[in-house]
Amino acid sequence: MRLIDADALIEDVRTWVAIDGREEHLKADVIEWLKEFPSVQLETAKRIVGKSRDGMTLWYQCDTCNEPVDAQDNYCRGCGRRLIDG
Repeated sequence: MRLIDADALIEDVRTWVAIDGREEHLKADVIEWLKEFPSVQLETAKRIVGKSRDGMTLWYQCDTCNEPVDAQDNYCRGCGRRLIDG
């Protein structure tokens, strides 16, 4: 079974640009339909400094699985958790 973050999906649908009234109506219907689904609560991990030298960060890593991550990554490539700054 695949899981989605329904709240994030609803926000994505809200950002659709409506070209005419029919699409605006469709957007409202889709949002109401999505509200029927429970949202997954994703586990998070902290983005921590993996290695630094002379006050400069050389790389970051996930505090859960220790996989290297980039400063702009939103999710860990190793464990899939959403990254927050630690």
